[in-house]
Amino acid sequence: MDTMYKAAFTAAKFQEKLTTIGSRGTYELLEKAFQLYYLAKSPNVPLWAKGLVAGALGYFIITPDAVPDITPVLGFVDDLSVMVSALAAVAAHLSPEIKEKVEKRLERLKPD
Repeated sequence: MDTMYKAAFTAAKFQEKLTTIGSRGTYELLEKAFQLYYLAKSPNVPLWAKGLVAGALGYFIITPDAVPDITPVLGFVDDLSVMVSALAAVAAHLSPEIKEKVEKRLERLKPD
């Protein structure tokens, strides 16, 4: 793995990106990011699927994007497109347990 990519692909960078997104209320993107995150951590997901997941999460975390995240409305469209494509390819591995973890995580993030 490239050194620059490895340094940028950390749990702290992932959390930083999630914080940015959460403050803008883009819960669909958060849902996809958490689905990919839990797929990456699951021991039941094959290596080829984890490779796709890592690529999508890497694109999400690392800037610059094709469309900068600061661009109103369109800023996260490219991230979402990459995530949806990866999830479509690995959908068979998105277990009910992973979906439940994502729902619980999103519930904690919703404003009161």
